[in-house]
Amino acid sequence: IDLVLAGTVPGSVASGKIAQATITAASTTQNLTDTPTVTNNDRVQVAGGVIVGLSKQAINTTPKSGDEVPFNFTLSNSGTANAAAVPIQVNGVTTPLIIVRDSIPVNTSFSAFGTLNSAQGLYHKLGDTRDSYATIAPADLSQVDAVAFGLVALPAGAVINFTFNVKVNSNATGDIFNTAVVNYNDGIHPQASSIDSNQVRMVVPFIAPTIRYYTSPPFSTPTTVSTIRQPL
Repeated sequence: IDLVLAGTVPGSVASGKIAQATITAASTTQNLTDTPTVTNNDRVQVAGGVIVGLSKQAINTTPKSGDEVPFNFTLSNSGTANAAAVPIQVNGVTTPLIIVRDSIPVNTSFSAFGTLNSAQGLYHKLGDTRDSYATIAPADLSQVDAVAFGLVALPAGAVINFTFNVKVNSNATGDIFNTAVVNYNDGIHPQASSIDSNQVRMVVPFIAPTIRYYTSPPFSTPTTVSTIRQPL
């Protein structure tokens, strides 16, 4: 006879706490004065875990077209176990890293990395596979469609900050949204885990359209005064 006892550990239980389960089985199939019994005691200890968090902030949430905006990231592990790396490609070589990835928002372009701390700044180019990065920026920064911060490890209790800058396109208006993600291994499951950051919203002021016209070659200086029936 197999007996399976299943239970759920509440999320409020701290690591290191111990629960004890006692099971006693008695036989009723035998006509005996003393009923035979069997007792089994099991102890379950709550193991420590990885609790990764990622927050993101735009320093300027109302930039104008052409402005440069820094993005700040805070990566933390408030658990009691270390977060482990996942395999990615760096310069064509498989490399285990914890990755904080951020796609360059629509209507902006990558400008430069800022604070890296212990991380490696990584560039992802248009057309490359998702987990393929380079440590050297391409000559044309408009080819950078995502960047990442690579960490060898994220110990329990660690809090790390990173920054990079984007430039708002000259023709951008309206809302710009963006969310980053961290990929890591929790040490329990074989597959990678991922956590999204909060969503960042920037609002670029609307610029009213204008009409300029020219009356003579080389059409480089707008005409400010014209006459009736003058071609535009």
